Amino acid sequence: MTAAAADPAVPAVPLWRSRNFLLLWGGQTVGELGARISGVAVPLLAATTLNASVFQISLLSFLGWLPYLLFSLPAGIVADRVDQRKLMIVCDLVRTALMLSLPLAAFVWELRLWYLYLVVGVSGVFTVLFNVAYKSMLPRLAGPGRLVDANAKIVMSQEFAELTGPTLSGLLIGLVGTARTFLANGWPSSSVP
Repeated sequence: MTAAAADPAVPAVPLWRSRNFLLLWGGQTVGELGARISGVAVPLLAATTLNASVFQISLLSFLGWLPYLLFSLPAGIVADRVDQRKLMIVCDLVRTALMLSLPLAAFVWELRLWYLYLVVGVSGVFTVLFNVAYKSMLPRLAGPGRLVDANAKIVMSQEFAELTGPTLSGLLIGLVGTARTFLANGWPSSSVP
């Protein structure tokens, strides 16, 4: 019997070789980057395209964070009762559809501020569901001996997205315009294992 098999704290396979973890980590990296791009593009869309006031733009930010206050506890209950992998996939698909609906709405009919509020609020609910599911799935994917390493990699991706996301958002907006930026941001952000 090897030392790794005898001691559950010793990881059997490095995280770099764990397909499921790599899928989750890659998806989280892309998702975080998309969230940072949206964090700049959505208020800019409201300000430039919809001529929103400062209060209306701050309301967008409020609606993005309100689901954390209202739905965190129910999201935990839902995540405990359903298949977390499927829940994460559904959440990503819904958020993708919501973000892709913004340029579609801008091109097909006149985009309204209430629709932007609706997209941000509903997207926030599905973000809360996704985050609760992924945070409870991560320990099972990594195992107790690799959880610190797994969390470090996830945090590294979050920091990378925080540094590069606003810059990429500015570049995308400068190149293609505000509404079309959501086409680049709207593709499914997670390849959940």
